[in-house]
Amino acid sequence: MASSWASAYTKHDIDGISPKSKGVHHWQTNRRKLEEKKLTREQELESENELLRAELAFIKKLQVFGEATHCASPNI
Repeated sequence: MASSWASAYTKHDIDGISPKSKGVHHWQTNRRKLEEKKLTREQELESENELLRAELAFIKKLQVFGEATHCASPNI
């Protein structure tokens, strides 16, 4: 063990004896994220429905605001 440590140190300096990461590979994390992002057709439709409802509510508020400012403005 000491000889392998000394050999690694002489070949690669301090980088030869520093601990190596043993984490998850980059391609594995991307694969997991893709699997998590896959939605069923029903989930996609629910998400789209929620977005459309929010958009409709926003448009209705804009219309109410427009009518309120139109009524409040003096006739010239």
